[in-house]
Amino acid sequence: MLSKNVKLDLHEAAFSGNVGLLRLLLDQGEDPDGRSLHGQTALHRASMNGNLDCARILISYGAQTHMQDQAGCTPLHYAAGNGHLVLVKWFIHEVDVNLTPKSNKERTPRMLAKRNGHSKVAHFLAEMENKQSGFSWLGSP
Repeated sequence: MLSKNVKLDLHEAAFSGNVGLLRLLLDQGEDPDGRSLHGQTALHRASMNGNLDCARILISYGAQTHMQDQAGCTPLHYAAGNGHLVLVKWFIHEVDVNLTPKSNKERTPRMLAKRNGHSKVAHFLAEMENKQSGFSWLGSP
């Protein structure tokens, strides 16, 4: 039997990387896009800690990658802002997320990565943004 705090349990499983509990809750019908009081989904929580396995599972159960929380942040904002390069690369190469969503404070994932000292993530995102826009320092693509 599930507890009354299933949403909290799902979010905590995603945050802590508890794949077994995450699958159990999703198999029992928990909404992968259920929101916390701050508007976060389990995918936001998995992204905060760089839990790639949990992110994969959530997306396989239909979790949406574009959802913004009350601060206007997407899961990519949290992955980038916390320096989780592997998860950022996966979101971009495998899930095809929007590279430049803006938070309520007009910050993109790259801005958060740079602000928080995650230069490798910021550099990777800048490269992907340039590639997407067709910009090249060497001239036309």
